[in-house]
Amino acid sequence: MKKLASKWMLLLLNYTTITILFLIFAPDYTLEHYINTVFYVFLVCSIFMLFLYIKKGGFFDGIAFSFSRFKSVISKDVSKIDSWKEKSPPSENVNEKFYSMLPFQLLWQFFLLVLLLLMYYFIF
Repeated sequence: MKKLASKWMLLLLNYTTITILFLIFAPDYTLEHYINTVFYVFLVCSIFMLFLYIKKGGFFDGIAFSFSRFKSVISKDVSKIDSWKEKSPPSENVNEKFYSMLPFQLLWQFFLLVLLLLMYYFIF
């Protein structure tokens, strides 16, 4: 129950952030500008979600491993030579709680965006 409540609280915080960004940066307070603000926040969250998805999938593990090994080979400090072996891969550093809540947020942002677009094109 606590996980569900935190998802809804984060969604409320998300919508509040969208509204505050709209009130601060919109030149006119119109539905069109509110739709634009919702789209910008949705786009940033989508890009962030895709990055976390790629990171969690292990795409950056080989790259990070190679750079860590190269750094330890080039380093003149003898204590750092085997330090790359103990380093955890980036795919293990993804916050699972945040990663599981992000699709929920994106889905509801998408619903809000579609609802606002339907209102804009068919009602107003």
